[in-house]
Amino acid sequence: DKYKRALADSENLRIRLTKQIEDAKLFGIQAFCKDLLEVADILSKATESVPKEEVQESNPHLKSLYEGLTMTEAQLQNVFKRHGLVPVNPLNEKFDPNLHEALFQQ
Repeated sequence: DKYKRALADSENLRIRLTKQIEDAKLFGIQAFCKDLLEVADILSKATESVPKEEVQESNPHLKSLYEGLTMTEAQLQNVFKRHGLVPVNPLNEKFDPNLHEALFQQ
């Protein structure tokens, strides 16, 4: 009886430690993704700030820089989608605490 109990305890310990390791990986990835979202926002603002009339063949350096920024931004969005991060636009939606985070109250 003691042997079975010890065996069950060791199995429970193994399962609990495996779950803790998985949780630690998940929380580590979440913090990393949150930091990458800031980078994605900056990339988006950078591409939006470039006047479209300036991106022409007559200005090849700006054009190649702009194309590089947009390709980097698109690749980052693809990585987010692959890992389950999708953009949420809560503008004019009712507050849902499961989806939204309250930053301030008007």
